[in-house]
Amino acid sequence: MSDRQLGQVLVERGLVSAEALAEALAAQVGLGRRLGEVLLERGLLGEEALRWALAEQLDLPLVQPDPTSLDPEALALVPADVCRRYGVLPLVLAAGEEGREPILVVAAADPSHREALADVQARAGRRLRVVAALREDIVAALDRVHGPVPTADVAIRGGGLPLAGADLRRVLEDPTGAVLLGHLLGDVVARGEGGIHLCARGGEVRVEDLEGRLLFAGGETWHTILVDRLRQVAGLSGRGGAVVERGRCSLPGAGGERPVLFRVSILRGVEGEEAQVRLLRPEGEVRSLAALGLTSHQALIVRQALEKPGLVWVTAPGEEGLASTLFALLREAPASGRTVTVEEEVCYRSPDFLQVETLSLGASGRSDLLRELKSLDFDRVLVDRVGPGLVGELLALALRRRWVFAGAPEPSLGEALASWVPRAAELPLYALRLVVHQRLVPLLCPECREECVLGTGEREAAGRALPGHGPWWQEGAGCPACGGRGTRGARAFFEVLPVGASVREALWGAARGEHRLAAVLQGVEPTIRRQVADAVTRGEVSLSELWDLP
Repeated sequence: MSDRQLGQVLVERGLVSAEALAEALAAQVGLGRRLGEVLLERGLLGEEALRWALAEQLDLPLVQPDPTSLDPEALALVPADVCRRYGVLPLVLAAGEEGREPILVVAAADPSHREALADVQARAGRRLRVVAALREDIVAALDRVHGPVPTADVAIRGGGLPLAGADLRRVLEDPTGAVLLGHLLGDVVARGEGGIHLCARGGEVRVEDLEGRLLFAGGETWHTILVDRLRQVAGLSGRGGAVVERGRCSLPGAGGERPVLFRVSILRGVEGEEAQVRLLRPEGEVRSLAALGLTSHQALIVRQALEKPGLVWVTAPGEEGLASTLFALLREAPASGRTVTVEEEVCYRSPDFLQVETLSLGASGRSDLLRELKSLDFDRVLVDRVGPGLVGELLALALRRRWVFAGAPEPSLGEALASWVPRAAELPLYALRLVVHQRLVPLLCPECREECVLGTGEREAAGRALPGHGPWWQEGAGCPACGGRGTRGARAFFEVLPVGASVREALWGAARGEHRLAAVLQGVEPTIRRQVADAVTRGEVSLSELWDLP
């Protein structure tokens, strides 16, 4: 519905004059507000007349809800705080068409607010039939059914997000939180930040970027609004009591560019919920082995291992950085045929690959998919986040002369090898070509790093672990450049193990109770420990990171 169409209804019904409408439309351009709001503020139109005009323009009946005749089953489908925020009132569950679910009839103060009604429909799990009603009648009915509630705290108390004028008004007038969330995500994209973190503390909601800089502080009602909005855009139900909910949302790209994608994580704690929204960079270029941080010797080992088809097993303590490493290795494979990727979330989009997203598939669904790939014509296969039950399927793919790249969480190279031991006797290990383990280590902020002060015994222990005699930088004191964290970014360190006959014999021997894996690990150079120790002596990494290594 356009404001000009609404204006025509108002003039035709004699509710405002043509001159008053022209005045309001001119003022609306500068204010960036809805026509009805401008007319109400200027006293040119009453609330009841506006709602009547909206109802007529949308061809909806205007009702006056009776609190004593509301359907309890309908009321139970939408939380009271959501009804108050959006100005809606569930009236009744009406019979749907033959063979279809019942329809929820709701009265809305603003029937044109599509995002609010879409949220109500998603929460209720029912299709909506909308009628119009005055906001004061809806509020009175909600007070009668649920009891009066304190005024919502939607004050804005500060932060680094630039909100003023029309932008500020649109944020305050949007009950869905879509406008504020758009500003928050747009700001971190424009500044090249990694995302936002949202939490409630001491009756106040705080939104920070991932470097700890405050973007927004406001009344605690904003916490509910923003978390609800994140659930809606990420397709999360909030039902079932899961401790962690994960999904994805997108922000429209500027100038017709591809949408910007975010990963949404909502963590349920004892005192409430916190949310993280992390930026995915599907438009980024796949990095080279050198850009990832592999040494020239490690890159040479990788290229030699990839001269023949087989399975490349990539592990890391967490998921961060796994996609970058998998795709960097994939680009080194000499195969010139077709490539398929099987990913929970697609990170690097490429028109040259068939990319399959499996966020909604369980372990059995992914296993079925990998089995099907054996009969299809793909030379290179990439699979992220592999569970223990999929190893056999991956090796079966590799045996058909495919280059297969797979990632899995493991805390160390030793534990990555140990995870193969229980099934070593029944798996065709000769299809395994390479094992790569990576670890992301935070880098000290060069602006505020401090030299550590060690006692005699500590210095002797550090001297045995580190080359040279210091100085050794212990931590960052925290400064504006790093958001008070003392670290800025992270660097990946790698261990690379080519799998030949000796490694396979060690795995088979370990399956029989022999202790051969330690000798295999001793032959890996350079180790992550040695690389981190060198970074400590250069002042790039805190000494504490060395003690944190397994």
